[in-house]
Amino acid sequence: MPMRITTTLTTTTINGTEEITQTFQGTLQQQGALTLLTYDDPELGATRIFITEDRVRIVRKGAFTTQMVLLPNATTHSPYHTPSGTFDLGIHTTHLHYSPTNNTLTAHYTLYLNDEEVAQNELGVKWAENGGR
Repeated sequence: MPMRITTTLTTTTINGTEEITQTFQGTLQQQGALTLLTYDDPELGATRIFITEDRVRIVRKGAFTTQMVLLPNATTHSPYHTPSGTFDLGIHTTHLHYSPTNNTLTAHYTLYLNDEEVAQNELGVKWAENGGR
């Protein structure tokens, strides 16, 4: 189903805080308890967000390829492939909330590259049918 997907990422690093809001045209698929959002990000490539009640998996394929797994109160690791090489991407999730009735997802997590903290992130995702609010 065609969707308008809006992401808001607030990132805090040693250089300060930055908020980036972007809107994409994408699709939504429901497969039982799984919600799948798919869209193309011009900077980060093809993006798929797999959402269930207790975990989120974000898969990106492009110049930067990674799989981010967000599990509440847990740390996950995956390879992060960049033009500069491959790094260990660690994600410690402190908050994860999915509301299927409001079509929203909120996640708070800390990013680590090769075990070094690089950012505190707050991610918000909301989606609506094209033409909807």
